[in-house]
Amino acid sequence: MATALNMMDLFRKTSIDPSRSAAKSGTLKMLFFSAFTPDQNADQYISDFVPATNEFSGTGYARLTLANVTFTMDASGNVKFDADDPSTTAQNASGDSDGRRVVIAYDTGTDATSEVVCFSDDTGANFGFVSGSLDCTISTSGIYVAAR
Repeated sequence: MATALNMMDLFRKTSIDPSRSAAKSGTLKMLFFSAFTPDQNADQYISDFVPATNEFSGTGYARLTLANVTFTMDASGNVKFDADDPSTTAQNASGDSDGRRVVIAYDTGTDATSEVVCFSDDTGANFGFVSGSLDCTISTSGIYVAAR
């Protein structure tokens, strides 16, 4: 499944605010949701998603940690936000199979304080890990690249 990621406006705003950017807390994680419509301009935390109950919850599901988070700048001044690919979610017959969106967030352990970084477009077809493992890869371009 290849899909574009859409940055949340409030994350972009707070990331460039020097008084707030150092205050990012939590562990960067990838989450999977069934159908819902995020508000890119107003949603800031996982709990803002309505209904937030659309996150996967089946047996074998856990939010996937994105390790080795980096912010780098190339010679042209492009800033790249990147991380390693998450681990595979193993097949589980009691898992979920109605995924439609991927969300990346700084997970603090409390949805009301877990800031959402970005979300994918609706994939147009359900995905899950009931009939096979769920493998996700981050684009070689990174999670997000901001031009100068």
